[in-house]
Amino acid sequence: MTTTAIATKEKPPISLEGGLVKLNTLDEAYRFAQNIVHSGLAPYGVDTPEKVLIAMQHGAELGLKPLQSLNHICVIHGKPAIYGKAAAALVVSHPQLEIFEEWFEGEEGDKAADFPDDFTAVCKVKRRNIGQPRVERFTVRDAKRAGLWMKKSSKGDSAWVTHPKDMLRYKARARALVLFADILIGLPMYEDLVGVDIPQARAPITEEAPHQGPRDPLAEDLGLKLDPEKEVKPGPKKKPKKNEDPELRTSDSEDKPAKTLMELVAEVNTAETKDDVMRIYASRPNSMSQEDSDLLHQAGLERMETINR
Repeated sequence: MTTTAIATKEKPPISLEGGLVKLNTLDEAYRFAQNIVHSGLAPYGVDTPEKVLIAMQHGAELGLKPLQSLNHICVIHGKPAIYGKAAAALVVSHPQLEIFEEWFEGEEGDKAADFPDDFTAVCKVKRRNIGQPRVERFTVRDAKRAGLWMKKSSKGDSAWVTHPKDMLRYKARARALVLFADILIGLPMYEDLVGVDIPQARAPITEEAPHQGPRDPLAEDLGLKLDPEKEVKPGPKKKPKKNEDPELRTSDSEDKPAKTLMELVAEVNTAETKDDVMRIYASRPNSMSQEDSDLLHQAGLERMETINR
């Protein structure tokens, strides 16, 4: 009897440069994301390696290092966003900025309930070589009209109750920094969405309302349709073999595991045509969470923009 040794190839360690982690490949980035999740230090809402990886990628496009990305990129309503302080820091440090000023107008109250309707947060910005400064205001009256002032959250008082001045400031800032959307790669500001009720991107699929045809949020966003010949259709269900114990039979999902968010994003990023992007998006498993599905949707839109260039 002979013994056959099975050689296993160990993955190279993640390298350091100047005391900082250096990620050279997608595999290294994913392993680093796994370590962050396992450490328990991943931010709230960014609780899987795939989400950490997407957050790091968004941060990299903003010029942030991996851990800076996790501190400044978050998820709200299933979509990535940037915190207001980070947005201001990126714009203020950019050579295109000429003016950045913020102030309040009016008499503030001792607490949110005492603030007058005309209390206003103002943000003034100017970009070099672009006309007049952009000045944006957001008042208590605006917040009330939007149903945000004194709003409660599921955990009690929201930031609109505990930090009303800050929230007014962030609202004005979010509108002013539209002038620098290219620098912020189009990311919304987290504080601008706090308390805002946003409907789900799509209704859940139920047995009473089955999925009909190639309805696809990515295609609908772009006003496109999937090529019927390329539409992903479910394969036929396997029948149990004769005399096979159904309790011992391997399920289809075990035969062919569902692809992870990271795998699907990797496929999207190498897709060559719009049809390929939509086909990959349509092939996501039904078990995928709403947040992961929205992140894949965002990756698809960004790939579409690259293909169009």
